[in-house]
Amino acid sequence: AAAAAAGHASLSRRGRKSRFSCTAHAEGADVTSSSAPVSSSASSWSALSAEVAAVALPNVGSFLLQLVNEQTNVIFLGQTGGDASLAAVGLGNMMQNCVGLSIGWGLLGALDTLVSQAHGSGQEELAVSYFQRGRVIATLQLLWILPVLFCTEGLLLSIGQDPTVSHMAASYNRASAPALFCLFQFQATAKFLQNRCSTVPPMLINLLCSCLHVGWCAFFILRLGLGNAGAGFANSATWTCQWLFISLYLVVSAKSLGVPRRALLGLQRDCLQGWRRYLRIAIPSLLQTSSEWWFWEIGALIVGYLGTVSLAAHVASLQVVTISFMPTLGIAAACAALVG
Repeated sequence: AAAAAAGHASLSRRGRKSRFSCTAHAEGADVTSSSAPVSSSASSWSALSAEVAAVALPNVGSFLLQLVNEQTNVIFLGQTGGDASLAAVGLGNMMQNCVGLSIGWGLLGALDTLVSQAHGSGQEELAVSYFQRGRVIATLQLLWILPVLFCTEGLLLSIGQDPTVSHMAASYNRASAPALFCLFQFQATAKFLQNRCSTVPPMLINLLCSCLHVGWCAFFILRLGLGNAGAGFANSATWTCQWLFISLYLVVSAKSLGVPRRALLGLQRDCLQGWRRYLRIAIPSLLQTSSEWWFWEIGALIVGYLGTVSLAAHVASLQVVTISFMPTLGIAAACAALVG
C-alpha cells in the first residue's frame, strides 16, 4: 500500500521558487528563482545524481524498513497461525489502510509541498506552523477512524467475508488502532525532517524499531500466544517507540534545527489558523493517495471471496510486489524535498 506515496511528489513541484538544493541553502547560496543560473559543476549529471542519491537512499531505507514490520507479522503468523491468520492480517491491513493510513498519509502529504517551500525560502517559523497544522488535522481524523476500525468484524461480515477470518482481523485491528495516534505523529515528524533534507534520522529510527518489532512479535505472538491480536499489539508497541524516539531526537537536535523545542513538540496558537491554505493542498493529496491505495486494498477484499488459502497467498505475494516500488518512492520523496 505504500506505493501510493509516490504521488505526493507531483504535488510538491507546483509553483516553487526556492533553493536549488539543500546544500546550497545551508551554505547561504543566493538562489532566488528556479530559473536562476547554477554552476556547471552543480548542473552536471553526476553532481545532480549524487545530490539526489544522498537524500533518496535514506528515504528508500525508511520505506523498506516500514514494510519489514508487516513482513515480520506475516512470517510469525504464518509459522504459528496458519492460512486463516495470514488471511486475517490481509483483511485487517485492508481496513487499516483504507480507513486509517491512507487518510493520515494523504493529509500529511501536504507537508511535502508546504514544509519544503517554507524551509527553502528560510521561513522556519512558517514551516513549523505547517508541521503543527498537519499533526492536528491528521489527529482529528481519529475521532471517526477508531470507531470504524473497532467495528471491523461486523463490517467484514456484512460484505460476506469468512466469519473466522473476520473475527481474527477484528482482534488485530482492535489491538493496533489505539496506536494510530503515535504513528500519525511519527509520520508527520518524519515528513517534517525529510522535507528539510534530514533523511538519515528517520531511517535510523525505523531501523531500530524494526529490530525491536521482531522482539515484540516473539513476545506477543509466540510467548503469550495471542495470535493476530499479538501482531496488533506488536504494531502498537513499534509505533509508540517510533514516536518516542523521533520526539527524543527533536529534543536533542532542536538547537541545530534552529527551532525551539516547545514549537517542535507542542502546539502554538498559529496551528489553529490557516487551515484553508493547508487543506487546499492536503485534500487533493488525500484523494490521490486514497484512490491509489484503495486500488490495491480492494483487490485483497475481492480475493477474500475466493477463500482463506487464496487470500493468504495474495497477502504473502503482495509484500514482494510492494517492495519493488520502494526505490521509486525514495527518489520521488527526495525530489520533492530538493525542488522545494
